[in-house]
Amino acid sequence: MNTVCTDRATAASATCGAPGDRFELRFDSLLADGRALSFPCDGAGQVDLDRLGERSRSSYFYARGVIGREFARPQVHARTMQ
Repeated sequence: MNTVCTDRATAASATCGAPGDRFELRFDSLLADGRALSFPCDGAGQVDLDRLGERSRSSYFYARGVIGREFARPQVHARTMQ
């Protein structure tokens, strides 16, 4: 389980290592419990689109486009090591 660090609005001042090392930007579904889309990001919630594959990039833009209808506003979460 990932731990919520902060919401995106307050994450701007967070510091971390390289993008994707320790954080993910997660869009939780408003329609189905437990469903979410997540993408590697930095502590400020910035996703490096150049590091995403075509399918992930498409999913990211989709999730952003349906915020408030299908997905909640994204939150920055600490990634747990597995």
